[in-house]
Amino acid sequence: MIAIPYHLGRRAVEVGRGPLVILEALNQPCIMVESDAGIADLNSRLAQAVAAHESPVVILAGNCGSCLGTLAALENPGIVWFDAHGDFNTPETTISGALEGMSLAIATGHCHPELMARPVAEENVVLAATRSLDPLEEVRLARSKIELAALDRLPRAVDQLAHRVDNIYLHLDLDVLDPGISPGVNFSAPGGISPDQLFDAVKHVIATGKLRAAAIANFNPDRDRDHRTLKIAQQLVGILC
Repeated sequence: MIAIPYHLGRRAVEVGRGPLVILEALNQPCIMVESDAGIADLNSRLAQAVAAHESPVVILAGNCGSCLGTLAALENPGIVWFDAHGDFNTPETTISGALEGMSLAIATGHCHPELMARPVAEENVVLAATRSLDPLEEVRLARSKIELAALDRLPRAVDQLAHRVDNIYLHLDLDVLDPGISPGVNFSAPGGISPDQLFDAVKHVIATGKLRAAAIANFNPDRDRDHRTLKIAQQLVGILC
């Protein structure tokens, strides 16, 4: 297990505190990625930590930008990305201006090339259970080769992806869950899937035998009522480990 407790380069702030709270609840060993030199250096250090392990790794991350460090360490990767949002904005299409909302666009080579040296091919990305897209982001996704998969189509999409790639990166942004069940996130959106639906989907990805790295991201303890999201995160770690 690897933790990178940062939000936009700031340590233990908002979702950057999430990994530390999860670790405290789990009470198990973890490799901590630390840097005060900014986002690019953090991701470089994360890539080194992931590459140092031959077995699959679980990453406790702050925001979604940590995907760039993880993907940099993987050969011929595919992505299964659970998120309420598409994270496929660019500086030209974003409404919020949030860098984390560009994470998947950066990972596939559409902006900020200085942060991603080896982009992942669009056709090797499955965007799962997404329900909230900015207007221009929705247009960009429709024109892309990224597969948007509802839960009923997800097993087939994951199986097909597993045949095309050597390694799968599983990205679990906790805002994919119904905020009425899991309130402890930034940028929540109405609707969402249940924890059991997410657990079943994660187990299907594991069953492909191609899972190399999985990240749990966007847990904000400051918004978590009755530790609901924390308990779900703990269950996810249990399934992945």
